Amino acid sequence: MRILVVDDNLADRMIANRMLCESNPNWVVEEADSVTNAKELLSKFHFDVVLLDYLMPEARGTEHITTLRAEAHLGVGAIVMMSTVNSEPVIQRCLKAGAQDFIVKTELDSKRMERIFLHAKKNYETERELLSSHEHVKYVSERDPLTGLLNRYHFIKRLENDVLMRSNKTKPSALLLLDINKFRFINDDFGHHFGDELILTVVRKLLQECEQTQTLCRLHADCFGIAMPHYSSQNEINRFAQKLLTAVNAPLLVNGIQVRLTVSMGIAVYPNDASKATELIQRAEIAMYRAKNLGTNTICYFESNMQNEFSWSFKIESSIAELIADNKFNVNYQPIYNCKTKDILGYEALLRWPTDCGEYEPDEFIPIAEQSKLIIPLGKWAAERAIADLKTLQLHSELKLSMSINVSPLQLISEGFSEMIKSALRKHEIPYDQLIVEITETALMYNNSDIQSVLRELSAAGIKIALDDFGTGFSSISHLMNFPVNIVKVDKSLFQLENGQLKHMSLLRGLVIMLQGLDLLVIAEGVEHHHQHVFCEELKLDKLQGFLFGKPVPLSRLTDA
Repeated sequence: MRILVVDDNLADRMIANRMLCESNPNWVVEEADSVTNAKELLSKFHFDVVLLDYLMPEARGTEHITTLRAEAHLGVGAIVMMSTVNSEPVIQRCLKAGAQDFIVKTELDSKRMERIFLHAKKNYETERELLSSHEHVKYVSERDPLTGLLNRYHFIKRLENDVLMRSNKTKPSALLLLDINKFRFINDDFGHHFGDELILTVVRKLLQECEQTQTLCRLHADCFGIAMPHYSSQNEINRFAQKLLTAVNAPLLVNGIQVRLTVSMGIAVYPNDASKATELIQRAEIAMYRAKNLGTNTICYFESNMQNEFSWSFKIESSIAELIADNKFNVNYQPIYNCKTKDILGYEALLRWPTDCGEYEPDEFIPIAEQSKLIIPLGKWAAERAIADLKTLQLHSELKLSMSINVSPLQLISEGFSEMIKSALRKHEIPYDQLIVEITETALMYNNSDIQSVLRELSAAGIKIALDDFGTGFSSISHLMNFPVNIVKVDKSLFQLENGQLKHMSLLRGLVIMLQGLDLLVIAEGVEHHHQHVFCEELKLDKLQGFLFGKPVPLSRLTDA
């Protein structure tokens, strides 16, 4: 054991030194006549115990304890105070200041000192272990376990304490949220271990761009927050945001695989956009979601009107969840006709908002259902309802009717989708070939391999696949060749014809000839006028659908007729 005796009285130092050597000849004892000299020795060597006199010329003993404990670079172990005064208040103050024990000089003896010093050393080591354990628990509670960055809760605390409290109107702060687009597909395709390695690579890239005053945190799986205290102009934020974007957009090499990421970034500033940390994060999230909707690699600042849009969207999202739980959505059915005979061949099932719960059009609530992933339970309910209603319609008709259901990409890749469809058909004893699954071409671009697998499984069972809204801007012959498509529904925008639009009509005629040449059944959507119907007959289309023949109506209107 290495011991340092600190006392301005030479006689007391000599007595303490002698008794320590008698206690254990193997102990190494050194002396210092002042705390200043003691610090010099402590900066060079580690001492297991410091025997410190309470009454020193420079200051009181408790102040010296605080000083020695505060200077982490000093090799200070346990501290045992000694004094000629046996005062309980003095002893308590010393222990509270950080000493491990207290000894009265008049009571010094070699046997007692050995016991006191061994206990003091042990107590100090126990305290350090407890402190280390506490610091570890504190670190784990504050940090993201994968990256070591601050988690959401403690990032908010950091914003409140270190950013917003120091900011003022002349030196505002900014918060940037960066979200990796379609990160879950990376996890699905390559596994979660690869996803973790990718996240760590992204974090290293972001940290390289962040300055010491800027705080990076991981808010959740694929979203990061960067606090930017004190910016001088919006251009400074723009430059920093672009640096982050460029860093993440660069090709990333992960486990030998090159990955290219796109991100969406939302920015909110204090105090213009919010006065509290939680509000600032909320505003930045709103801007980030707007950036996602605008396209990949987009940076979007929060604007006040976004809050109203977010509140409106949140209200609809909450209502969707409640209506699904209460089984309150409606399904209307629009007839599909034979172009030649005008016979009804089937129906398309169309989701409608319940009339007694507000007025929202499908174009309003379905995108929100998609974004919130509520489209998965909502689509399941609608599909099962449409299949059950098809059985009812067949019982009221002598014709072999089919049913078309619209399916989103999220539904297609949701677990058990294919089996859910086939199970509903079996339950109602409906042949598989009487169901048509309608998808848009955006679905084919969403996640090619997974969706292709599900569509092939449905097609192999006999279920028809229809490509909806064909010709709206994403059309590609490769989609018709690579996916098991049986039916093409030409979008109504192509049939908005006026007499004399020869070029437009020639393009449409060529498109139909190509589709029919691929042995695909062609349906014209949105037929509302007589001249459109005439042109469809001239093109020898297979089926028609539109207000000219029938509008979407509830099941009761069809079965009561």
